[in-house]
Amino acid sequence: LSRKFRAVDGADAVKSALAKARRSLKSKSPDIDKAMVEYEKAVAEYTSQQDWRGKAEASLRSGLVAYLDAIRGTLGARMQRNLNRDQALFLASCSAAHRDISLNF
Repeated sequence: LSRKFRAVDGADAVKSALAKARRSLKSKSPDIDKAMVEYEKAVAEYTSQQDWRGKAEASLRSGLVAYLDAIRGTLGARMQRNLNRDQALFLASCSAAHRDISLNF
């Protein structure tokens, strides 16, 4: 489970608590009480993050999507997934010129 949280940005506290719980159970003398304490820490941290992430998504998502839609045409060509027709024609004309590369060999 801690591997799943590795991919989530900002979930290091949950991942760390789960890893500590796992380590305390895998030792030569497993400490179940310590594992349960670490597991409870992980659950509490997960719950608190779930609350603020849900609130942030509800309040920020629509604004960020509108902002990204507004600036989509002004981002650099390499940063865009798709180019509009004008951008594609401009880039094609820039790179369509003959270049003498004989001096590079």
